[in-house]
Amino acid sequence: FTDTSTEIGWTAGGGMEMSLFNSQKWRLKAEYLYTDLGSNNFYSQEFGGTGGILQTRNNAANADSDLTFNTVRVGVVYGF
Repeated sequence: FTDTSTEIGWTAGGGMEMSLFNSQKWRLKAEYLYTDLGSNNFYSQEFGGTGGILQTRNNAANADSDLTFNTVRVGVVYGF
């Protein structure tokens, strides 16, 4: 299945930043984001195969997908 649509959703998260080595120039940062783009249903009437898991009697396939994901970012910052 392929889908080229643009999904709209929401993102929530938080982060923190702190100095490293008691220095004003070196800092460590971390961030967490949760993104939810809803769900999507993929349906194909032309699905074929030789008895695969997604094959049905009327030669169609149907799949639901939840479009959610988590992002964790960690970084080191050097200030000039």
